[in-house]
Amino acid sequence: MSDDPQQWERQEMRAEVRDVVLSAESQLFVIVVLSFENKSGRPLRVLRYWIRWAGGGQEVQPADLRLPPYAVVERRLHLGPDSGDLQQLLADVGATLVEVRVREDR
Repeated sequence: MSDDPQQWERQEMRAEVRDVVLSAESQLFVIVVLSFENKSGRPLRVLRYWIRWAGGGQEVQPADLRLPPYAVVERRLHLGPDSGDLQQLLADVGATLVEVRVREDR
């Protein structure tokens, strides 16, 4: 395995958008369901992640997102209009990218 942390995190952590749901509230927001997969035999901590789509994006620094070896964890993220064009996000969920920065959780 490479000693380069950038290369290591790409190989060991996978994140994707599973679903985007429009809120039932009167104020417009969406709930983004994210899946994080630790593909390594080491525990990992997510330091931050970015969700990006053609109409906007959001950076998140989770307080306590840790994944044991080979675990999959889902998280929900509420996004409001200040994050960008939510209608575009809803229209093209498959084009949404998630970038993750992790470190080994000791």
